[in-house]
Amino acid sequence: MNVLGTESLQTIIRDLLIKHPHLRDNDNKLLANVWFLTTTPLEEEWLDFLDLIAKGDLPTPSAITRCRRKMQEMHPTLRGKMWYKRHDLQEQVKIELKEMEK
Repeated sequence: MNVLGTESLQTIIRDLLIKHPHLRDNDNKLLANVWFLTTTPLEEEWLDFLDLIAKGDLPTPSAITRCRRKMQEMHPTLRGKMWYKRHDLQEQVKIELKEMEK
């Protein structure tokens, strides 16, 4: 079972998003950083790392990305540039769809 509680994971992710804005738009880099922070130097061997994943001792990718989305929803300052680009495009698509309906 995962050794981190939800609150601890939220704290780690919030701190990473604040200190490293480039992680706001890249879940793979965020995953790598969370896993790095939740392992010890002895666990850095590849097979040990795979074993940790298999045992569920590391936060899962879905837990990390779900937590990132929730943190960004609750704290807009933690949103990345891609969030704003997507939402700008969303408004344009809505306008185009309304025009097509006419």
